[in-house]
Amino acid sequence: MVTLIGLGFTAYNHFVFHQPFMNQTTKGLLSAFFLSLVMVAISLSKSNDKK
Repeated sequence: MVTLIGLGFTAYNHFVFHQPFMNQTTKGLLSAFFLSLVMVAISLSKSNDKK
């Protein structure tokens, strides 16, 4: 699970910070979206541990 988040974060950083068309607003929206995805993944993994 942690490895998946790490790989996703690496791909996300590479995608966002190496694209010339990205401006601050797009970066902010993408980072907020990515953070929400991480929160969902963490909550899902916690709920799976309870079973």
